Amino acid sequence: MNTEAKRAISERFKVACVREGLNYSEAARLLGLKNPNYGSMICNEKQWDKCPVEAWDITKKWTNSGLTLRQYNAKLHNDKVFNKALNNENPEKEKVPERPDQKPDDLINRVTTTYLDIALRMCGIRLEIAVINKIIDLVELIEQKGGEVSIEDICKLQAGWN
Repeated sequence: MNTEAKRAISERFKVACVREGLNYSEAARLLGLKNPNYGSMICNEKQWDKCPVEAWDITKKWTNSGLTLRQYNAKLHNDKVFNKALNNENPEKEKVPERPDQKPDDLINRVTTTYLDIALRMCGIRLEIAVINKIIDLVELIEQKGGEVSIEDICKLQAGWN
């Protein structure tokens, strides 16, 4: 990375810290830099050569995102949650139900519930799994009956929840 690029990134980083009321170490933590001191190094031209390329690359990626430091941190957190859920808890990888009494439809519902829960959390919406399951049941009912859904249909659905 050339000196002009570093200067532009450094200036953007300094301005963002002032706007968000953060010191350089706090800002470095929000970006996910391995060492909070890298924030100070990015702001001090005499330290630029000692600052690892990875720290510059991460800061450049933030600069190009157009997000505030706090918004970028939230995005990083949501990406990690999403990736962890997909990689470690992906119900699609399970070919056989976990319990002998579990039907294949239960597995499909669990996959749908998991993905909806992840998507909602990425949007900052946190709901209990039981509520998500009810929402999915309602959507499935609407998909089946369309505009013909009656109060009686809703009552039958609710009776099944209890």
